[in-house]
Amino acid sequence: MMDQAALMQAMDVLCPMHLVLGPTGHVVHAGPTLQKLRPNSPMIGRRFLEIFDLRRPRAITSIDGLRATAGTKLHLQFRDAPKTEVKGLLVAGLKEGQSIVNLSFGISVVDAVSDYALNSSDFAATDLTIEMLYLVEAKSAAMEASRKLNLRLQGAMIAAEEQAFTDTLTGLKNRRAMDHVLARHMDWGTRFGLMQIDLDWFKAVNDTLGHAAGDHVLQTVARVMVEETRESDTVARVGGDEFVVILPHAKDGDAMEGIGRQNHSATVTANSVSGRVMSHLGKYWVSHI
Repeated sequence: MMDQAALMQAMDVLCPMHLVLGPTGHVVHAGPTLQKLRPNSPMIGRRFLEIFDLRRPRAITSIDGLRATAGTKLHLQFRDAPKTEVKGLLVAGLKEGQSIVNLSFGISVVDAVSDYALNSSDFAATDLTIEMLYLVEAKSAAMEASRKLNLRLQGAMIAAEEQAFTDTLTGLKNRRAMDHVLARHMDWGTRFGLMQIDLDWFKAVNDTLGHAAGDHVLQTVARVMVEETRESDTVARVGGDEFVVILPHAKDGDAMEGIGRQNHSATVTANSVSGRVMSHLGKYWVSHI
């Protein structure tokens, strides 16, 4: 016949979340995993009903009442924080008046593993909890991989969309972006200004100084126009030397002419490489289509 010490050793391996209660209901032995839940509060020597609040069956306040529930599923909760809920089953022990209570986290095992930093070694090798932990770990790994992939895909999509709406030489918006912005303003029905700008004698720059110089002029003009407009404005390159500026909430042509002259002055000053670059501001208007 198995003696008490051998039984406790076997229980520690097979049911590491168990308690052995003496005749008075005091804990005389605690499984290693269960004691790990309260490392700074030893359970041995304490009354079972001082450690746990018996939620179901209710109205049990004594060890005799607890023994009467033998074979019945118990719903318990730690009385001190964290107030983890556990399930239990009580059976009679080897000695007279002794009881063995085996406990389990039930469906709250995932939270418990996180709260108490448990791992597979804290459960019996045949415990279904091990399989659940593997599934949870696999799910977490899959979700993390999916999250990273989604971030990469979103980043690639944003980059592709940005590239599709960007003029590669100047970094300004392109004609497609301009059409998109115009359609949005028209849908909103808000008042906006539209300014068309082209560069006089730009062909002469390309013909006399080369396309590299022409590219430099376009890039500098683009930079100046961005600096001389608001963040809410849209500056787009829609042709070789043609630009469009969309100004939300523009009020009148005089204000837009002032902005155009400001761009003209800054552009001429900034572009000595071209010899002479002028902004043609003959087309500007305010619209609230």
